[in-house]
Amino acid sequence: MVFPHGGAGQIWRDQVGPNNDGKPEDEAHGPKKSEIRGWGGAVEDRIEAVEGSTFGITALRPRESVQLRATTNKTLSGEQTIDDVLTSASRVLLTAQTDPAENGPWVTAFGAWTRPADVDEASEVNLSAFYVEEGTFGGGKSYVLAVAAPDTFVLGTDAIAVHLAGDAASLTGLLAVGNNLSDVSDPDAARANLGAAGAEDLDGLVAAEELADESGAVFAVVDEGGRRTWMETAPDGGPTDQAADQIGAKLTAGNTPAMMATEDILDESGVLFGFVDEQGRRTDLEVGPDGRFTKRVIDSILAAMEVSGRVVSGPNFVASGDSLTAGSGGGGTSYPSVLAGLTGRVVTNLGVGGEGSRTIAGRVGALPYLATPAGDQLPASGGVTVTLTGTDGGAVAPLLQGSAGLNPCTLEGVTGTLSESGGTYTFTRAASGSVVPVPRPAPVITASAAHKGDIHLFWWGQNDGTNDATDIIARIRAGIDWMDALDKRFLVLGLTTSTLDYRAPMHAQFLVAFGRRFVNLQEYLASYAALSEVEITPTAQDDADIAAGMVPDSLRSDATHLNAAGYSLVANCIHNRAIELGFL
Repeated sequence: MVFPHGGAGQIWRDQVGPNNDGKPEDEAHGPKKSEIRGWGGAVEDRIEAVEGSTFGITALRPRESVQLRATTNKTLSGEQTIDDVLTSASRVLLTAQTDPAENGPWVTAFGAWTRPADVDEASEVNLSAFYVEEGTFGGGKSYVLAVAAPDTFVLGTDAIAVHLAGDAASLTGLLAVGNNLSDVSDPDAARANLGAAGAEDLDGLVAAEELADESGAVFAVVDEGGRRTWMETAPDGGPTDQAADQIGAKLTAGNTPAMMATEDILDESGVLFGFVDEQGRRTDLEVGPDGRFTKRVIDSILAAMEVSGRVVSGPNFVASGDSLTAGSGGGGTSYPSVLAGLTGRVVTNLGVGGEGSRTIAGRVGALPYLATPAGDQLPASGGVTVTLTGTDGGAVAPLLQGSAGLNPCTLEGVTGTLSESGGTYTFTRAASGSVVPVPRPAPVITASAAHKGDIHLFWWGQNDGTNDATDIIARIRAGIDWMDALDKRFLVLGLTTSTLDYRAPMHAQFLVAFGRRFVNLQEYLASYAALSEVEITPTAQDDADIAAGMVPDSLRSDATHLNAAGYSLVANCIHNRAIELGFL
């Protein structure tokens, strides 16, 4: 496109004359209005050419983000560990499948994985873009799907390529000639494919610095008489001095009633800064003296989001664990019962003796038991023998010393109870109904789900028989993820058996994983300060135990379990830490 009269640069120069307020110096200068209108038609043709191309500004189709990206071949069934994270109905992006037709987004499940609803049809695949939320293999980056022949692509049969967004090397050759932009590495050829203007067609446009030298503006709107208006842009992208002066002159207290003085708002409502509408009604744009949103604004936003009751964990507590949580050896005193008295809150005791962390995680529901009924179905009434495993396929052994938090439970939408006799497990329906097929292992949803919103106290691992906390920490993290409050509040309690030196590596793992939310009970209990707190005079055996780095005999009922005094001290430690962290 060639502009007459020397192009836009000459037009701007013609507008500059001494003391003429931007008017042309004489009438001989062009262009005529009819010529300018002619340019408009040519520009519109160019815009239509770009908008009509398959690949333009809107060609990429952003989709809902994925949690993780897999860089090795994955089986399309069962929850798995991807990038050191255990999936749980997770949205993941597969990029290295042996069969490239399996690449792309999937939603994980205990059974077969499925394509997500936004990319489950062939027409939705090509040029779909996904942001990866976490992980070391792509976290914080975006990836684009591409297929060789979009018009004939068959989902599940044809290959899907996955490219890092913005990677020019991976995009070379990706866009077919049919997309009008095959020559990605050659901008001139790309523009020619689009029918867009080349550099030689635009030499009538003057550079920003040239315009700025003459008028201080790189873009401006003038009236029919050539007079400058307030709509002007300086080289830095902001308004020119002239534009700022004109705008500022029009802003007065009289025509901006939505802005209230700081002292007036603070005097009337305790708000430091805020906006009101023309009737003086407060809006959701206000902050308090601490610089944060006021409580009224937070409540208003939560109400609009339909969030209720589970913004912050609590006020009640739930304590999960084994016999130490149940209170074995305490003569009727358990740490949950003492904590309830200290806090005035309900503290639900989900302690069951003899259970390892995998079994506890299943009973709580964080990593549900997987049940396979005999005959692969639930009968219309009565009970059926079921085989149980952990979510990871490992062995579990619930109900041997108690059922806290387990029953009633739900299996494939049917409510009932799980029982054990001689190592055999039975699921018994609560009410008769239809036969329900269970073609694959199904999760057991336990009664503990009622406590997802409570402050959770995890005391897991005593019966795992290991001093390596790796698996225990992973299961506790699953328990934290299982909680449903936006602000999940929890504490992790360290083991109290053996010596301080022996447990030091495990407790160091807990400290790294959970910081101040980890409570090292052994460190305090194995001290004279603990005996003094419960007014116990140390015995010779206590002296020997503390010297060895062990919880003293006067606080234990046996080598593993505490007595009433010991459990009281545990409750005190939890109470103090909960206050420190703002839980109470």
